[in-house]
Amino acid sequence: MNSSLYAATGSSPTSFYNGTYETSQLVANLNLSRNFDVGLPAPLSFAFGFEHQSQKLKIRQGDDASWYGQGAVAMPGISPLNAGSWDRNSLASYLDLETKLTEKLTVSAAARHENYSDFGNSLSGSLAGRYDFNPQVAL
Repeated sequence: MNSSLYAATGSSPTSFYNGTYETSQLVANLNLSRNFDVGLPAPLSFAFGFEHQSQKLKIRQGDDASWYGQGAVAMPGISPLNAGSWDRNSLASYLDLETKLTEKLTVSAAARHENYSDFGNSLSGSLAGRYDFNPQVAL
């Protein structure tokens, strides 16, 4: 029931079409990697790649009684203000390096650049390390 609709009109349906959400995503990527012997305890792992994403979202409004006022009690419907269609694309590239500096110390570094059609560029990165105290314990 929609109590706001009942208060305004004296009646309310007891079942509603609340609207729908539809989403789709298409992803294509190319990943290349190779190990290089650079004189360290383990080869340098070098990887890079590209990725393209296409995302679409469609939100369809519910029937008027589902969102009127405070909406249906159990689950308010989607109002016309929240309904619509949106899409975006992104193109990304990344670089990843990893090796062992010593028999017990592994290090890695990675960076990713992404260009989104709806808000611009993003650059992120990470640094990581692992120290093996023994075969059972690492930090």
